[in-house]
This record gives sequence, C-alpha cells and structure tokens, in this order.
Amino acid sequence: MFGLSRLLDLLVPPRGAETLVRETDIEKLGALTVPTLLEHTNVPTIGLLPYRSPVVRALILEAKFRNNVRAHELLGMLLSEYLYVLIEDEQAFTKQPHALIPIPLSTKRFRERGYNQVERICSKAEIIKDGTIVLEKNLLARTRDTIPQTTLARNARQRNMEGAFRCRRRADPGITYIIVDDVSTTGATLGAAAASLREAGAGRILTLALAH
Repeated sequence: MFGLSRLLDLLVPPRGAETLVRETDIEKLGALTVPTLLEHTNVPTIGLLPYRSPVVRALILEAKFRNNVRAHELLGMLLSEYLYVLIEDEQAFTKQPHALIPIPLSTKRFRERGYNQVERICSKAEIIKDGTIVLEKNLLARTRDTIPQTTLARNARQRNMEGAFRCRRRADPGITYIIVDDVSTTGATLGAAAASLREAGAGRILTLALAH
C-alpha cells in the first residue's frame, strides 16, 4: 500500500494543503487547540482552532472543497474530544440531553459539492458514534443560497444571513442544541441559525466553530 501511495504521488503530485493534512495527526492538532470565546460574534461562540495556522487552514479547505476524508476524520476527532469535556462539564449544570446540528448547505451548494463538509466532520466524531449525543442532520434547513460570507464586509454579512435558515419541525425545549460551523469570523451564520432554532421553540443553544 505504501508503494502504491508513493507511485500515485509521482503520477499525481499532492497539493500543498493535502500534504499538510497527511503530515498532521491528532496530537499535532491538539497542540494548536485553544478553545476561545469569540467576543466579536453575534452569539457567544467557542472557537477551537486558529484559522491563521497553515495546518488548520489546510484542514478546513481540504475538508470543504476536496472531500478529504483524513481532514474530516482529524477534525471529527478534535470535535469529539472537545465535546466529551463539554458534556461532562454540562452535567453539573443541566441534565438535558444534547444534540449536534451541523450548519446546512443550500440545495444549490449541496448539489454542486455533493456533500456537506460540516456534516461529514460531525459524523466522524466518536461522541456521535457511541451515542453520547445525537446528530441532528435534518432539523435545520437553509432557505436560500447566500453570497459567500468571505466576500462581504461585517455589516453585509449580517444582512446576508437574515432569514437564511428555517426549522423543518418544532425544536425540543428539553434538548441543548449545539450548532457547529467549520469557520466563524463575524458569527453571522451561527447567529442566524440560532435565531431560527429559538423561533422553533429551542431553549438552550450553544454555538461552536472549528476554526476562527
């Protein structure tokens, strides 16, 4: 298998970002992890990794645009490690069950890409596989195809995301919902998603960004 991998590298040289992902493991990623309360966001959001790091940026881009399974797995492991600690701390505060909600893509974007990278990252998390928390893939939906946030100024990002989500059914006020996005800058996306959940009846909502 190693020989085949080397042969493929010679025939189709890996991208720089792909190489960084290959050379990264969970220990290296863990060393970069500093859970941080993002004060500049619309809703209190925890960011796990610094997007300015070349390794983190490579993981996010490979997961998002290249359907890189290793990137999904590494980010899923990191997410799981953080969530195990969070849930343990939460038990002292609330006995509510928890559900994980990946930020959904628009129908158009999903058709173009063929997958939702945040959903795939969440599905790789051991905390989902062992049933500690539930993955809610279908509760939240995107109502329209928004302009990419990276192309907009802060105020425009807020307007861009207004009304961008809806809940397909009533939310359970007895569940703590954790909304996850891959990257957060202004927090407009997570804020709009949280607002939609509140309108649908959710009580307690936490927001989390893998990178910031």
